[in-house]
Amino acid sequence: MNAERIRVCHILEAATGGARRHVVDILRHLDRKRFAPALIASSLRDPTFAAVAQALAQEGVEVQLLQMRREVHPLADAWALRCLMKLLSRGRFDIVHTHCSKAGMLGRLAARMAGIHRVVHTPHVFSFEMKNGRAQAVFYTLLERWAARCTDRLVAVSGSNREAALAQLALPAARVTLIPNGVDAASERPDPDSAGLRRRCGLPDSVPVVGMAGRLAVQKNPGDFLRAAKIVAEKLPATHFVWIGSGELRARLLAEAQIHGLADRLKWLPDWPEGPHGYGLFDVLALPSLWEGMPYVLLEAMACGVPAAAFAVGGVPEAIEHGVSGQLVPPRRPDLLAEALLELLGDDARRQDMGRRARDRVSRNFRLETMVRSLENLYLSLV
Repeated sequence: MNAERIRVCHILEAATGGARRHVVDILRHLDRKRFAPALIASSLRDPTFAAVAQALAQEGVEVQLLQMRREVHPLADAWALRCLMKLLSRGRFDIVHTHCSKAGMLGRLAARMAGIHRVVHTPHVFSFEMKNGRAQAVFYTLLERWAARCTDRLVAVSGSNREAALAQLALPAARVTLIPNGVDAASERPDPDSAGLRRRCGLPDSVPVVGMAGRLAVQKNPGDFLRAAKIVAEKLPATHFVWIGSGELRARLLAEAQIHGLADRLKWLPDWPEGPHGYGLFDVLALPSLWEGMPYVLLEAMACGVPAAAFAVGGVPEAIEHGVSGQLVPPRRPDLLAEALLELLGDDARRQDMGRRARDRVSRNFRLETMVRSLENLYLSLV
């Protein structure tokens, strides 16, 4: 072990969405007096991550971009494994911390091959929890059980994530540590000029706005968002809808929005407008995801005082107290999601009270500082 600082290398293939946010937050907030952070990551999924990697390097993080494919590809995976092993051997790291499925498999195996015996893994969401069909779920469960043998500690970002690890991977409880995702509640604030922000984004003044943010992909389930929006628009015609994000389903969803008669009241924005304060656009957040670990978009919205109506999947029910700081409905029920949205939009006083309670809940239970300090204590316990 390095006599001065503990050298920790994070490995990430899925440099998008919540996993990207999670790793970048850790790298930026680890105590540099005790830890020397490093990152090996792929920018194949999102080329813009190269700029983030460059910024991290300027902040003192050792960064190496290594392209890894999301899908199973024997030749590309073998090449990435070989490169990872070389990088880890040269880096003389005390701890390797892998994230998500692909980097979790390759990184844990490469660490063992490089002689590194302190290995941490954060799945965020397990592959077998995704809607892959029974055969694929069994296959991914077997892979995760095998990889668990190369794991000293598995970090669960939610209680449901931990339960899945204990039930499916047969890991002893002592090797699974619950460290929920956290945000900096003090800095998460909506734009104080929300009316001006809405105008600049092409939204009318003084209309209810339901928002969602995330990739236009199967997991985030934008189809049910549109189906719920159609019901809300029929009963509350002034309502407008915003989806922030892009992805492979965009063209299909634009056509579907036209069919539902939502084209004139649905705004698609590829990225957050005017920095991190875009939650000022929303009166309510809709979260129709089919699976989640502990979604950052939910924690961010709650920290900004925006209540959510969400499908009760993964760690979402651990963040939202139903009827207190938001509304929970069963997954794949856009009709019930629409009812929850209408209930929130129809009672300004209750919605604002839920927003305050949501902000207080995040401030108490989902703090970035707590997440990072807990992870530091885990690293210290290993060395």
